[in-house]
Amino acid sequence: MVTFHKQTLENFQTLLKNTRNALIFTHTNPDGDAIGSALALVTLFKQINISTTVAIPNRVPENLRWLPNFDAVREGLPKKEVEGLANGSDLVICVDFNQSGRVEKYSPLLDHCTKPLVLIDHHANPQLKANISFSIIETSSTCELIHQLFKNIPDVKPDVDFASCVYAGIITDTGMFSYSSGYIETFETVIDLLKLGIDKDKITQNIYNTQSENRLRLLGFALNERMVVMHGISTAYIFLTNADQKQFHYQPGDAENFVNYPLTIKGIRFTALFQERENDIKISFRSEGNFAVNNFATKHFNGGGHKNAAGGKSHKPLQTTIEEFKNLAKLYAHEI
Repeated sequence: MVTFHKQTLENFQTLLKNTRNALIFTHTNPDGDAIGSALALVTLFKQINISTTVAIPNRVPENLRWLPNFDAVREGLPKKEVEGLANGSDLVICVDFNQSGRVEKYSPLLDHCTKPLVLIDHHANPQLKANISFSIIETSSTCELIHQLFKNIPDVKPDVDFASCVYAGIITDTGMFSYSSGYIETFETVIDLLKLGIDKDKITQNIYNTQSENRLRLLGFALNERMVVMHGISTAYIFLTNADQKQFHYQPGDAENFVNYPLTIKGIRFTALFQERENDIKISFRSEGNFAVNNFATKHFNGGGHKNAAGGKSHKPLQTTIEEFKNLAKLYAHEI
């Protein structure tokens, strides 16, 4: 069961009572949990007359832009403009990440933040220096953590908009309950959300069944032309070059969940997705069983995450990065 320190809760409630303007940060390449967490807070803060802006370093995927109160989101603003928002805020909140580097160009604003800073996150090894921290890894998602947190704060009353945001975060961060969902509290949270009136089928439809033709063609190409299976060590990976992504008119979020497809191959227990970007290689990792991809990502690819779902990055060329991964996978074969 998720428990919160009484004094920390009281300090957080005092902060909220003294806040009229809040600024929320999510990580670059935001997923359903990041956006859901931020907009769940926006929904609750409206009830207590807190004006809230959500700052995101780049564009939100199309399948998440329908979420309630999305008009609070500001995408890709210049650093100077976000600095102005921070200076005009009474409170800064970081959701679904715990290292300032995850907001890239905005990271100095968090490293030198002069406003009260609150961290709400479910990833391991927090590094942000927050005044108040709700960092609990035993939750499926930051959205679930927010739901649990505000059950302890009587000044707000969750409604269907809040519940829809939370459910979106839970299903995207658990892959529709296929991983990171072994907690009883997760399903108790879903029951609470259903009681609040969410249309879970519509939410699922909006997130997973509103794909563009280009995304679907990119998936087919990735599986047919860019998937490599290393049968001897139960490992597979997919890679996408800049040219590949340009060919299929790539939009942020188009490759979401691609990394999970090789896990459906019999005998495969470790997968990776490599996406070439302008300045680095974005990497996603997934595993089944006891192989901890968060430790693998942290040690070798400047990343982190959860035991069976993590991410990282490389500043080496794509093929060099892939060769490094292949060699490392062979070294870890006895664990995979």
